[in-house]
Amino acid sequence: MTFLNHFCSEMHKVVFKDKATAPLMKLVALLIAVGNRLKICDIRNFITDYVTTIGNRIYAHPRWNYATEPSPLVLHELTHVVFWSTTYALRYLLSKKWRLYYESVCIQTEMMCFTRCRSNAYIKIKARMLEGYGIRYSDAVNELAKRLHEVETNRHHPEAAKVYYLYADWQRLMEHVRLAGSAHHEDH
Repeated sequence: MTFLNHFCSEMHKVVFKDKATAPLMKLVALLIAVGNRLKICDIRNFITDYVTTIGNRIYAHPRWNYATEPSPLVLHELTHVVFWSTTYALRYLLSKKWRLYYESVCIQTEMMCFTRCRSNAYIKIKARMLEGYGIRYSDAVNELAKRLHEVETNRHHPEAAKVYYLYADWQRLMEHVRLAGSAHHEDH
C-alpha cells in the first residue's frame, strides 16, 4: 500500500490530473503570465515546475511521480488538500499574508515528516521559492523559522499534524508488513 492509498482511505480521496492538458490549468497559466507581466507574481514554468492543488484535485506535470515513496512535495500538497475550503481558497488567492501562512504550514508538514527539512538552509531554499508567490524573502524566512521552532517544541499546526500522524501511522503499518514478510520467509 502506498502512502497515497492510505491517505485516500483514511482522510480524503485525492484525484491526480495531468496539469499539461487540464483546461483549468491552461487558464491559470495565462492568468499567471499576466500577473508576471504586471509584476504581481514571478512564477516561471507554471505547468512543468509547479504542482497545484484545488480541493482534492492535485494538478501535476506527468513526470511528477506520486506513486512512489512519499516526498516532502507530496506531503506538502496533501496538506493543501486538508486545508481546502472556500475561505482557504479566497484567502490564499487574495492575501499574501494568508498565502504565506498556508504555505508555511505545508512546509511545516515537510519539516515534521523529514528531518532533513529541519534546517536554516532548507528555510532559505523555501523562502526563495515563496518569493515567486509575491512574498518578501525576509517575511518568508521569519515565518518558516516560526514553523521550525514549532516543530522543535511540538506545537504543530493542526493541518500539518493530521498529515504527519497519518504518515507516521502508514510507516508503522509498512514496518509491520515488512516484519510479517520477514517472519514468513524465515518459516519456509
